[in-house]
Amino acid sequence: MSFRPMSYDSLCKILQHIEANKRIEMALRIPSIRSAEKSVPLKIDNLFFDKCAFYVNQTKYEFGLYRHYGTQETPEFIRIQNSEKGSKNDVDAYGFERYDWYRPLPGDFVMNTIEIEEPLPHDINTIKEKEREIRAIENRLNRFEAESRNIQNMGIMDWVKFSISYNPQEIDGSKSKLEKLRYQLQCYYCLRDNTPTPFKPYLQLTTTTFMNYRRYYFNQRGIQKIELVEYKMTLPEAMKIILKVILGNRKHPVHVNNMRMTDEYIIRAPTDLKLKIQKLDIGGSLNRVWNTVSSIIHTSSLPLKELSVDKYYAVPPNLELEIAKTAKKLILRYERAGFDWLPFLLSLENKSVEKEQSELLVTEYIELVSSWVSNGKQVGTNFSFHTKKKKTVKEVVEQIIQQGLGTAKTDGRIMIPMQGCSELQVSYSKRGRDWYEDWILKFKVVNLMDEVRDGVVYEMNKLNIQ
Repeated sequence: MSFRPMSYDSLCKILQHIEANKRIEMALRIPSIRSAEKSVPLKIDNLFFDKCAFYVNQTKYEFGLYRHYGTQETPEFIRIQNSEKGSKNDVDAYGFERYDWYRPLPGDFVMNTIEIEEPLPHDINTIKEKEREIRAIENRLNRFEAESRNIQNMGIMDWVKFSISYNPQEIDGSKSKLEKLRYQLQCYYCLRDNTPTPFKPYLQLTTTTFMNYRRYYFNQRGIQKIELVEYKMTLPEAMKIILKVILGNRKHPVHVNNMRMTDEYIIRAPTDLKLKIQKLDIGGSLNRVWNTVSSIIHTSSLPLKELSVDKYYAVPPNLELEIAKTAKKLILRYERAGFDWLPFLLSLENKSVEKEQSELLVTEYIELVSSWVSNGKQVGTNFSFHTKKKKTVKEVVEQIIQQGLGTAKTDGRIMIPMQGCSELQVSYSKRGRDWYEDWILKFKVVNLMDEVRDGVVYEMNKLNIQ
């Protein structure tokens, strides 16, 4: 049986409908399709850049350093690091750890400059200091072992004194510190004697696929694939190369439905990358993130379908930026006591706003309602306020009725007349239960004629009129 090869156009059409991670893997394994794969838009549902990892849909690509000791005994803390996808620090030729994740490479997008603490000088004085520390801890642990053997013969007061002097947490901490000091001292000996390290380092890439996109937030296990290669570059350099292979040199912008960025890390994305984003979730300073990465956001992304900004106990974002002013939906996750939110909320022109951890007073909610009624608001404008205070939500509704601003409907909604053919609809609902109970107060501007029509339909349904 003969097989007819697929045409280039057919291949391009098929590639557009293949899940992003599968498509990326296909291009890596089949060189003949790489040109076609780069020529058609790549569609990603979820994309997130972390310090030492990045996420594409339900797959996490994480970089680490694996230290293989061969037949020698592996220190316990390194064994744990190896089992947890490798150390997140690089090492030099003598085994000294390096904090390269905080050092930018050419072309990186630097969100926040972090000052790296300089290591101790690599000289004989440091070696002597480490040796003194090791002897002191060894002597204490030896005393603990000696006294532990006699614990059955201790009186009550001696046992109490022993328990105070050697609590389990302190002993475990001493053992862990001793192990790390011995590792550091070994590095100094390798430097002094110009000898190789007792381990061989490998660069480890762990690819974890989760059943659900959100599972990695809850430390859920997924299906893992581990690849080890010879350690010839730093972890950030490896991440930059992989991101360039996956996202770089593309003919079209990468389409991203949900994008997550924070102001804490360096983004190692290729400089020629262009992202067409629907929803953007920013952790930290909106100004800092946007000023850093705006060059890789394609202009067709604006207006965003949704912009979420969270930064607990911080000054709210600068919403004069075009990305914030034009977003169709704005979600604010801020928890700042004492900040005057009312003027801030009154100035927003976004059609949909969701304010989490709302601490507004009843009088401020009423003032917001009065401003909308007096100055008008576009039909479809929808503000939601999340709060733990059920009493506040109910008082807002009661005050609206008592002040004669609106009337209550049979379904619990409050309707407030506005200018023209519009009404302000106020309602509330409960989300969650027990300790996670959350009350949502909603303000929505609706078309009066639509409301009348819905009311007629509602009454007809009650009377069972077709």
